[in-house]
Amino acid sequence: MFNISNFLNKFRKLSETNTFIKKTVVEAVFFVTGFILKEKEIEVLSNKVKIKQSSVLKNEIFFKKEKIFKKLTELGNNITKEII
Repeated sequence: MFNISNFLNKFRKLSETNTFIKKTVVEAVFFVTGFILKEKEIEVLSNKVKIKQSSVLKNEIFFKKEKIFKKLTELGNNITKEII
């Protein structure tokens, strides 16, 4: 028999994971670049993170990508593999 609560638990876990990813990306970007991102400016696409922000900030993130990934690993975010 189909149990709706088990089905909805899958979405709850996805939402919790996405929230964790967004928070760690915000923290890592701030730590490395000093720029403050908002969670609503970040979109999670499987193991990629898309940042909806100015090209200046995106370039800064691109130049410091290795440091950001190192900080993400320190924060326990081994999920994010690419920032676009």
